[in-house]
Amino acid sequence: MKIKFLGAVGCVTGSCTLLEDDTSKTRFLVDCGMTQGEPDARILNAAPWPFVPARLKFVLLTHAHLDHCGLLGRLMREGFSGPVYCTRFTAELARINLLNAARLSSDLFTEFDVRRINFVAVDEYSGFEFGRYIELTECLEAAFCLSSHIGGSCSIGIRWRANTTDSREIVFSGDLGQNTGANAPQPLLAPRQPLSMTPNYLVVESTYGSRVRDTAYGSEVARMADLERIVLDAIQRVPSDNAQGSACLVIPCFSIHRVQELLVDLHSLFEVRLKGRILAIRPAFEEPSHIEKTLQEGLRASRIESPQSILTYLSESDRERFHELFKRQEVISPDEKIKTRFVLTDLSAERKEEARKILQRAVRPSSLVRIRVFVDSPMSNRTTAVYQQELRKRDAGHPQRCLYRNPALKDHLGARDEADTDAILSKLFAGKSRRDTPAVEHEFLTYSLTFCNPEETETRIKAKTDALNIILSGSGMADVGPVTKHLERELPNPRSLVMLTGYTPGSSVAGRLRTFSKTGATGPEGVLQLPCKELPDSEIRARVEDVGPYYSGHTDQTGLLDFMFTTSGPAPQGDIATTVFVNHGDNEVRNKLRTAIMARASEKRNVERQVNAVEVPGRDHRWFDLNEDRWLPLEPESPEETRDKLLIQIYMEQRRTNDLLSELLRANRDSRRA
Repeated sequence: MKIKFLGAVGCVTGSCTLLEDDTSKTRFLVDCGMTQGEPDARILNAAPWPFVPARLKFVLLTHAHLDHCGLLGRLMREGFSGPVYCTRFTAELARINLLNAARLSSDLFTEFDVRRINFVAVDEYSGFEFGRYIELTECLEAAFCLSSHIGGSCSIGIRWRANTTDSREIVFSGDLGQNTGANAPQPLLAPRQPLSMTPNYLVVESTYGSRVRDTAYGSEVARMADLERIVLDAIQRVPSDNAQGSACLVIPCFSIHRVQELLVDLHSLFEVRLKGRILAIRPAFEEPSHIEKTLQEGLRASRIESPQSILTYLSESDRERFHELFKRQEVISPDEKIKTRFVLTDLSAERKEEARKILQRAVRPSSLVRIRVFVDSPMSNRTTAVYQQELRKRDAGHPQRCLYRNPALKDHLGARDEADTDAILSKLFAGKSRRDTPAVEHEFLTYSLTFCNPEETETRIKAKTDALNIILSGSGMADVGPVTKHLERELPNPRSLVMLTGYTPGSSVAGRLRTFSKTGATGPEGVLQLPCKELPDSEIRARVEDVGPYYSGHTDQTGLLDFMFTTSGPAPQGDIATTVFVNHGDNEVRNKLRTAIMARASEKRNVERQVNAVEVPGRDHRWFDLNEDRWLPLEPESPEETRDKLLIQIYMEQRRTNDLLSELLRANRDSRRA
């Protein structure tokens, strides 16, 4: 088996690694990602492949971010036809992400190319377990282990026969999240799994390989306290009447994983932590006459079945008795409309007195401030629906255990049990599958949640200003997407806040706003360039907060070291030691992580994995022989490879010519109509 590092070498995007099993002549990739944020990204993403796509047997995909899956469409376009092995969660998110990318990068691949990708969901195999090997070919097996980076993300182990008696293993970490069995502060995902195998080789990401985070950023308590501080500040800005304008909290966020984490945290904040401070509890029936009228005419179903139900604060026995006394009925109102009411069916004095006492104990919550949450990014609406489906999925081997979600999510949401958690998630992650479908709205006890289009958000905000409007919108870097319109409107508003929640390069709009929050200036020019307008720093009156480190999907140096050295199960036997390849990071960061790895290895701690070498691959695209533990000299391209590459280039040029001819014919038809 040989390995060649093609992408994310000296940078944090474009992950792509080629492997070849000489015995079976099988070539395959681990990830096939776009280069993003680099000056030469467009050139690199369109550069000729250093392999022939049609000769690849399959692709193993760690997760659905574009820097890991973004060139799968181009791979299909240029001849690949094999399966892409990943989890169902990853497959659904990747397809949404790639279809969106196709609309923006149609010169690389089209929506048609994306729809042709044959995603194979390994977690739907009979008897599948995370960490357990499954057969891909006669000579190759793969195992998927949860990595807690985003929904469905995994580290991937590969095992092959090195000779007739021995097998070897290599593990790709993929991107590693912060949640572990010892500390899982982020709300959604189950902890990443320690490696149960003893690999000969380990390919590890190094995004934050030189950084050790402040421990506060790994604390749920600290995160929720910061979020509470910001939201309470926003509530204080809500005007007392419509004439004073509105208060708005704009949250630029990524459509995959970040928006879902924020929905969960906001729900926990409003429905669990702040409920007593933003709700007033009053008697459900303020006058005795109201109770007597209810005994005679019944109650509207909405007063019983809504989140603000008058039964909410009754004891369980009172609720059960209410439903025994009052029955749900369809009645005809005086205006001849059919309405649903709960009616007292037994009007005997004894039953009326029992019902009267229950109604006297009933109370109703009343919001002290109206809070409305909007999710208006079309892509966020689609990905959120995937999270709803997958986070409720159970482990086939253990039906009581959820496959992907953090066991602590139940308490975080204030749910009674896992079934109640499912019910909350079904509303919280309802999403909106198509742009042309109506908005999806849900009322919770303390706030409302609406999934809609950006235009609908603006209309609803203008229609009612005496409320706190919280808008979750893409993109996370705030350079493009519907969030840009919200920023143009709200940044000059002194009643508004902007909360940054993720990775923000300094040159992005979000990055410049982060700088503004610290220094009072977006940059030396003193002007924030938004897509449709320039906004001088002097006109930015909204307050800017940054909570991004709490939500980072990448672990730090300490977490990377623990992943590499911690073993699951019995300690490694014999003289098996691991060679580590450090990839997916800037060169300076990779070298600092290499030094840290060697220092940890020299300590030779009990029951830790032995590491005997650390490699930092270069960009020379050399093969490393995984059977003989050595780098191979660069070899000239074989005549067959040269021929295959030329055929592919001819094919692509012909396809491009066909596309141009189609555009020409379309232009001719349009000119005739005109």
